[in-house]
Amino acid sequence: MTSNAPCELYVQMVQHLKDNLTSTTTKEEAQELLLSLAKNSGSFEGQATSFVTDNSDEIFEFLASEMEPLAVCIALDVCPSQ
Repeated sequence: MTSNAPCELYVQMVQHLKDNLTSTTTKEEAQELLLSLAKNSGSFEGQATSFVTDNSDEIFEFLASEMEPLAVCIALDVCPSQ
C-alpha cells in the first residue's frame, strides 16, 4: 500500500462489504463482516477497528443508497477528495 494506505484499506473493506450485501443483510451483520476484515488488516488493525466502530452505521446507510466505496470513504473524511 502507498502513503494513502489507510484510505486504500478502508475502500477495500467497504468494497468487500458492498460485494457481500444482500437485501436481508442487517446493520449488525455488516458491522461483524467489517470487524472481521479489520482484525485481519495487520498493522492497521487498531485503525481499521476504530474506523468500523465509529462509522459502521453510516457505511451501511451509504451503501444502501448505492454510493460507491470511494465516495463513502470521502464522505466519512477518511480519504481525500479526488
